[in-house]
Amino acid sequence: MAIRDLEYSPTVLAYFDQPHRAGTLKVPKTQMVEGRSGTTREGFVVQFQLQVAGQAITDGRYRVYGCPHGIAAAAWVVDQLIGGATRNVGQIRPQQIAEALDLPVEKMYVALIVEDALKQCAAQVEEE
Repeated sequence: MAIRDLEYSPTVLAYFDQPHRAGTLKVPKTQMVEGRSGTTREGFVVQFQLQVAGQAITDGRYRVYGCPHGIAAAAWVVDQLIGGATRNVGQIRPQQIAEALDLPVEKMYVALIVEDALKQCAAQVEEE
């Protein structure tokens, strides 16, 4: 069965087809914050690396183990954060992710795990 045979929103398919910003940041650890959540047993793991300069997010990357919804959620979040203020890291809520990607109810756990990883990033921003 091809991915196109399954039920995915156009936004999820776009992020899945072209998963830009996937990978690892190539900057010193002192210039980034990181967050990770989920387990392979749950079927979804997400890790964020956000480059911070002063009070701004200047770049970001994500790594995902999971389904197209998870890849799209991580990519969408990084797109929302880059170029914004560091205070925005802790402001993205699961419902925003679900609405932006038209997540089915049974995939809401993806948005919750993404939120947990973002909370780790936000905590590091607050420490600085």
